[in-house]
Amino acid sequence: MGLSVSIFGLGYVGSVSAACFASMGHKVIGVDVSRAKVEMMDSGRTPIIEARMSEMVAEANRAGLLHATTDATAAVLNSEVSFVCVGTPSLKNGKLDLSHIESVAREIGAAIRQKKSPHVFVLRSTVLAGTTETVVLPILEKESGKKCGQDFTVCYNPEFMREGSAVADFLNPPYTILGASDTQHLAPLRELYKNTPGTLYETTIPVAEMVKYFSNCYHALKVGFANEMGTMCKHLGVDALMPVVQLGEGLLADTIQQIGLVLEVEIDRHRRVADPLRNLTHRDAAIAFDREELRRGVHDLLPQRRLAQLAPLAILESIVLG
Repeated sequence: MGLSVSIFGLGYVGSVSAACFASMGHKVIGVDVSRAKVEMMDSGRTPIIEARMSEMVAEANRAGLLHATTDATAAVLNSEVSFVCVGTPSLKNGKLDLSHIESVAREIGAAIRQKKSPHVFVLRSTVLAGTTETVVLPILEKESGKKCGQDFTVCYNPEFMREGSAVADFLNPPYTILGASDTQHLAPLRELYKNTPGTLYETTIPVAEMVKYFSNCYHALKVGFANEMGTMCKHLGVDALMPVVQLGEGLLADTIQQIGLVLEVEIDRHRRVADPLRNLTHRDAAIAFDREELRRGVHDLLPQRRLAQLAPLAILESIVLG
């Protein structure tokens, strides 16, 4: 028999997570402030457009394994594990907007106060290292009046799904990252993912948070690379897609699959590429870098690098420092 799970946030990550967990035999309750999304999922219709989602949501709903509600308290009281999959968009100054996470943490904390059994809080949203333990955990303890590690536990489980293949990425991941302050807290998550292929890594919460950020920054650099190559091709009168076609499944295959055909995309490209790295430079973020110190650090490294290593550093400086 599967576990009972509540998924907070029925956007892209939350909806796919809900459908996939239900397909594994777990009982899932989707939670969202949007009545439209809740009504769709609760009636067996997917609130997002993604391959295989329509069939999976309908089948899970018919089997009684997938429902949705706007009642956060009821969802927590009727589940053992709560996954938080709300957005953390970048503000104009580069700081991550944690307001949605904080709001959900308060709701879940208040519900935990009413529970007699232990509860597991799992954050999936993208945050800077240290956020879960310094921002989320204190809110949960304050609202619940209980102690983390005794009455409830907190974990971090980042997602690595791509639009268009999100279901396949969830069900057949190359790896799964689980973060907790104590590995014993991960027991329910091991049960959830026990039939999932790929390597299971167990680590601390800050490391798990940073792995997700590393991934985002790496893909941001690939977007920058693809855009710059596209610009070069445009100025030289070369069809930007032809080098990709010629390389086929080689050098650029993963890049194109990850970011889509962005070689010809110019609108708003600098903001999208820079966001993950700009978050790191914001002074109010969990990790803050001094811009001039970072600039000096990049230039200090340049003489020590081989020619092939200069371009990535130059791109890093231009993206982070503008």
